[in-house]
Amino acid sequence: MKSIKKRFAKARIISKVIQFEEKKNSVANACEFDEEKGETTTLTTECTVAEKGSKIEIEYEESEITGLEGSKTKVIFDKKEPTLVSILREGAVSTMLVFEEGRRHMCVYQTPYFPIELCVNTLSLENSLSYDGGSMHAEYTVEMNGVLAEKTIITISLL
Repeated sequence: MKSIKKRFAKARIISKVIQFEEKKNSVANACEFDEEKGETTTLTTECTVAEKGSKIEIEYEESEITGLEGSKTKVIFDKKEPTLVSILREGAVSTMLVFEEGRRHMCVYQTPYFPIELCVNTLSLENSLSYDGGSMHAEYTVEMNGVLAEKTIITISLL
């Protein structure tokens, strides 16, 4: 039987979303993001951290600040593969995002109106999260229906 450890902590989630802008006279398929135009949100919230065998799960409630109020988010990964991270969101908006550096993963965002199919392309991922603390930093792009939509830079830290 796997042992389960669980504790309460605080998590700080910093997310910067940069919208893709197609520039006139740009080379076809060129990725152009204006880092200065990005919108940054910071959420510091209560969370639970659980260690279930070799798996780590961090769970927290989203808020009005993130625009996902009414949703619960879980960050899940195996300590043996810390660079393969899943984010499971349930509630008003539901999805499962998979982050793996250098890989693209398809997902579906279930909204109150209709489902949206997305492709998440993880550009970089560093993960030192553990039961005791640490942080995860990821940069990824999101495509909707094959069209580049945004770049996100997210950092999750256990305080």
